[in-house]
Amino acid sequence: MAMMAEDEAGQGAPAEEGAPAAEGQAAGAGAAAGAAPGETAGEPAPESSAQGAADAGVAPTEAERLAALEEELAQARQERDEYLALLQRLKADFDNFRRRAAADLARAREEGAAAFIRELLPVVDNLERALASGGEGPALRTGLEMTMKQLQGVLSRHGVEPIEAEGRPFDPQEHEALMEVPAQGRPPGHVAQVFERGYRMGPHLLRPARVAVTGSEEAERNG
Repeated sequence: MAMMAEDEAGQGAPAEEGAPAAEGQAAGAGAAAGAAPGETAGEPAPESSAQGAADAGVAPTEAERLAALEEELAQARQERDEYLALLQRLKADFDNFRRRAAADLARAREEGAAAFIRELLPVVDNLERALASGGEGPALRTGLEMTMKQLQGVLSRHGVEPIEAEGRPFDPQEHEALMEVPAQGRPPGHVAQVFERGYRMGPHLLRPARVAVTGSEEAERNG
């Protein structure tokens, strides 16, 4: 009987010693399931500051707010510069258009006035011929002279000037040579006679003077 009691006591002792070991293994498994390798139990995994703050609902720091404001300010300045450059281009285009329109209008006015005055020039020619012929009676001549004077005044007010030609060197820009005449002591290449007076209006040549030009002395000798 005493031996049976000792055996029963010996079989129960190992069970008591194994209980603490089982508890340690369970605790180790729980720690392994809750923590990553190299971390201690109860410590959170490291995250990026911005993402972690956003996920956790943490307010950004003063430095982060300042960086965001500086980025917005840089973007606003860039947009301002782009709009300013666009406005300057539009202003330059409008100024160019305004200058071109003013120049076109002035040129159209000058061309219109020149066309009108060209139509008057034959009238001036006829009056000059009538005066040169002597007319019929002093009254008619006086009337022609008054008409001619008035017409010349109108032309002068519109900037029309006669081209001086007789006795001057021949200028193909202002004179049209209809014939060549002997020099007869006059310098060659000069206007000897004006058949029809020429006119200009500012930079516009309304009509060249139709003239006779003296030839060279050598041409006269050979002729």
